[in-house]
Amino acid sequence: MSNLSISRLLGIALIAGGTLLGIIMIVLMSSYASGGLLTATSATIGVIVAFIVLVLPQIGLGAYLIWHSLQETAVSPGTIQSVSPSENPPITTE
Repeated sequence: MSNLSISRLLGIALIAGGTLLGIIMIVLMSSYASGGLLTATSATIGVIVAFIVLVLPQIGLGAYLIWHSLQETAVSPGTIQSVSPSENPPITTE
């Protein structure tokens, strides 16, 4: 893994898993509602609760891990390169 840190990889996996979980919950609740096991109102409430309790925290944690990984990459000393004055001539204004 050249430029992909563990926390960034975990963040991507959490976002993908949260998205997949949300899709599964929508499909599951809609099939329960169409099959008569749940009313449309209870299926909607079930989807909302599943998103609040399961999906949004997982996606939020994944986004935080990616953001934190990008912040660490931006300030790591290995990414700062010095430029010699001969490579970039001074800017002159006329």
